[in-house]
Amino acid sequence: MAENLYPVFDIPAQAGATQAQTQRYHPAPCFDFDAGDFVRDGRGRVVMCDGEQAYRQWCHKMLLTQKGACLAYTALGVAGEEAQRESAPAAVRSALERAISEALLAHPGTKRVSDFSYESQGEVLRIAFTVYPYDMAAFTMDYTVLGR
Repeated sequence: MAENLYPVFDIPAQAGATQAQTQRYHPAPCFDFDAGDFVRDGRGRVVMCDGEQAYRQWCHKMLLTQKGACLAYTALGVAGEEAQRESAPAAVRSALERAISEALLAHPGTKRVSDFSYESQGEVLRIAFTVYPYDMAAFTMDYTVLGR
């Protein structure tokens, strides 16, 4: 009988996943979106956020990022400009819901995005929605569209 060219062996079962392997939300440097810079302590060191706060900041960053605006953002961000090209207001809202959901569902810690509500004042459309992450409480976010 011919011997197998490639070795075959059993992979031992893992006794239990460690917390680092199952953790969906990792600490990250805190960012102040109003100041446009990282948060620093009194000694000039960058302050770290816990995993939950870092996840919320990631969601905020995705809402501020226009998908496809440059080569670095071909897969991340909200395709808001594309959604605004729709002809009917209902189609614009549907496309924006889809674009926002796709952007936030790119993170493995996002379970779902739903409960969209709209408030229109002139050419400003404000969209409020709820983000449902795994392993933490749901929270509400806003997305503003200008010029429609």
